[in-house]
Amino acid sequence: MRSLLAAAASVTLLLTALAGAKAVDYDIVYVRAPRFGDNQNSNWAEVFNPGVMDAGADLMLLHPDGSEELLVAGGR
Repeated sequence: MRSLLAAAASVTLLLTALAGAKAVDYDIVYVRAPRFGDNQNSNWAEVFNPGVMDAGADLMLLHPDGSEELLVAGGR
């Protein structure tokens, strides 16, 4: 859970920095996925293996004011 919050904070910080360069007036959809540390890789869905992804990722919506909305909760 702590790594998930750290990843979300990193994304929010990055988007805030980017927003400072140019204001974003639209919502951004992103995937918030758990991170397993520095020594273990995570699996992400991609074009050749769209069904291969670690469980627990959430589909999120980031509003221009910085608030987040959970669209689809990740499962086990």
